[in-house]
Amino acid sequence: MIEFTRARSGASLLRKDGRFLGSAYDPVREGEGWAERAELKLSSMGCAGATAVVLGLGSGYGVDSLMRRLGGPRVVVLEPDADVVAGVKTLIDEGNADLARLDFSRIACGAVAEAAMDAAFVLGALRGPFTVFTTGASADADLAWHRRAVELLLAREPSAFLWALKDRPSLAAVLDFNQTQFDGPQRDRLVSVKTIAAALRPDASGREVLIWRALEEMTA
Repeated sequence: MIEFTRARSGASLLRKDGRFLGSAYDPVREGEGWAERAELKLSSMGCAGATAVVLGLGSGYGVDSLMRRLGGPRVVVLEPDADVVAGVKTLIDEGNADLARLDFSRIACGAVAEAAMDAAFVLGALRGPFTVFTTGASADADLAWHRRAVELLLAREPSAFLWALKDRPSLAAVLDFNQTQFDGPQRDRLVSVKTIAAALRPDASGREVLIWRALEEMTA
């Protein structure tokens, strides 16, 4: 059940099944800080066009701030609960200026994670580089949904195939996985031809190594 309440700062706030969907003290400030960290992470990845895939709308403040920083087309939101989306729209209808930049055409809703990811604009975003962000309060409110969404996204994420290489004996000998930094959903870098090549041992040889290094030179 969605309830409407106010934080100590006076900002409007949603509560789902007794859980605050944002800071009970100052959700606007919390959202700004979250968006700033997300923007910095995207910048540090060295991929200016990467899409931010956000799991959970929350009360909307973080997503609004991120859309203002990156531009709406670079943000995709997956939300399991249509009532949360309706609740945020109600906050806007009540004149909440801190949510004025939310683009609902970039929010896909589905009680099943697969359904949310089936929207055409989501599928389009997932064809290019992207990274996943979660809004903590939303994840706590729908933990199983978020876990499934992360699992599905990692299967589509450009670095997902790196893990599959571990099952290829012919490649296991030439890839040093201890040198990579791709550790689960919190990985800090996108995988590319260059990052794969960087993971190869300097003394490694073989057909696979030559292929990766040739690709690296072609994309330099």
